[in-house]
Amino acid sequence: MVDSPLPTVNCQKFRSFSTLTGPAYIPYSPGIGNFWKRRRTMRIFLLFAPGGVVRELCRTGHDVFACNCSTEFLDMTPFAPRFQSHWIHAHQKLSPTAIREIRQRIEQFQPDVIQSFTPFGLAWANLAQGWSPLSRARQAAVVSFRGITKRLSRFDPANWLTFFHPRVRWHACESLAVQASMVQSGFPISRCPVTYNTVSIGPPSQTSADTRAAWRIPQDRFLFGTIATIRPVKGIDVLLQAIQQNRSEKLHWVILGSGNDETVGKLLRDPQVQSRVTMLGHVHAASSHLHALDAFVMPSRSEGLCRSLIEAMLQGLPAIVSDAGGMKELVRHGIDGLVVPKEKPELLSQAMSQLSDSPHVSAMGISARDHAQQLCGADKVTEKLLAIYKEAIGSQR
Repeated sequence: MVDSPLPTVNCQKFRSFSTLTGPAYIPYSPGIGNFWKRRRTMRIFLLFAPGGVVRELCRTGHDVFACNCSTEFLDMTPFAPRFQSHWIHAHQKLSPTAIREIRQRIEQFQPDVIQSFTPFGLAWANLAQGWSPLSRARQAAVVSFRGITKRLSRFDPANWLTFFHPRVRWHACESLAVQASMVQSGFPISRCPVTYNTVSIGPPSQTSADTRAAWRIPQDRFLFGTIATIRPVKGIDVLLQAIQQNRSEKLHWVILGSGNDETVGKLLRDPQVQSRVTMLGHVHAASSHLHALDAFVMPSRSEGLCRSLIEAMLQGLPAIVSDAGGMKELVRHGIDGLVVPKEKPELLSQAMSQLSDSPHVSAMGISARDHAQQLCGADKVTEKLLAIYKEAIGSQR
């Protein structure tokens, strides 16, 4: 283990993240008069929504039409006919087929509110309803979901089909870091509440020992894992540089994900890295293999809030993350894992040695699971989304 201590990470300003009561967080207040006293059931049209959100909305008594939503791991049969679903095979914002199909479903379902969790779906919904707010007698309120920290430009025409469209008045933000970028893009903070995100995890197909055996990784190794598309923003090159600097014989790393990165390819040819890193490429339902890991690592250069990080923490894995974007909101330094400055391979190497040698690894994993459930559990996220929907519908009236 490296003797030099990790730099102290100031998490004081992030303490309000777990309670969502700090000064940076915008509280919800329905304030819609007698409308919601008379009617508590909403008709909600979702595009690309997490399966857990779809199920929770149905469970709480709302009518849901779900397009391209990930419900494959969930039994939705108890909620029929309250739940309807449809799949659209299109991959462009200006897809005439998608817009036509969305328009037909909206006309049939007559939703009170529409939310898309991707820019593609948001463009489809906006174009399906028409550009002018007065183009139809009854327009559904539209809510976006923003999951990256890149600022939106008003000079990009594509953004006027999505987030800057005049009908989109509310923006659910995946983290406080995303909320800050939306405010910098010109949106009022009161219309950009933080909701975080949730995931549905499939059951493991085999035991941890069998998974490691299939990967040809010795059972006595402390196994770090990463799920990511291999591209510069994910910092896989930073991870491999940290591995180069780490001389511990008991550590092994597995990377699940595909992609082409010249720097990563060059680093993988180093024997010091090659012998201790297993590259699995694209793996279907990758999160179902997380149970074989001892800890999760994500060294991103930029991140709204990493989906695979949520999956790992919900399965009880402590995590080492960079301080990019919203990851430091989910991982409390020294409690749920460790937070290191981004693009600092030497500090990442030290952190991996420190965590693997810590007697508190199991306790950190339990804390990580509980904290992720508190922020990213499907019931918690759905509760926040329902508050946004009520505000959005109320502001339409």
